[in-house]
Amino acid sequence: MYKLKNIFLIESTFKRIEVINSSENVERLLDFKVDTINRESLNFNVILNVDFVQPGEEGPEVEIKVKMAGHFEREGETDSPPLDYFTYVNAPAMLYPFVREHIASLTAKAGMDTALLPPFNFVEMYHRRKTEEEAKQQEGSPAN
Repeated sequence: MYKLKNIFLIESTFKRIEVINSSENVERLLDFKVDTINRESLNFNVILNVDFVQPGEEGPEVEIKVKMAGHFEREGETDSPPLDYFTYVNAPAMLYPFVREHIASLTAKAGMDTALLPPFNFVEMYHRRKTEEEAKQQEGSPAN
């Protein structure tokens, strides 16, 4: 069993230009990355990195980078869910609402339309990561 012991903000940067596009159909780009620290120990951290960009005609109108970490504790020997799955699916899914709230708050305080991030499918990201890892392993293995 895994327990969430603490959530903390590691890094937060915000940049915007003075005049930004405020139409409802404005494009917003999101990028997600998950890192782990001491994953094999009983106490470990999972870090969710989210990059938010609102592109403009002459470069980014808004850029936000947020790095939020969760400190987790593993109790006993558990394989349900497997550690790899937990660190790349369950843990980021627990952290994501805090990142969403932080970005919504930043954008509201910046005098622009509040950026409400959409739900994110961490299961799909996990499977895509696994597929890429398997492809890299096959590229590196000798041909028969």
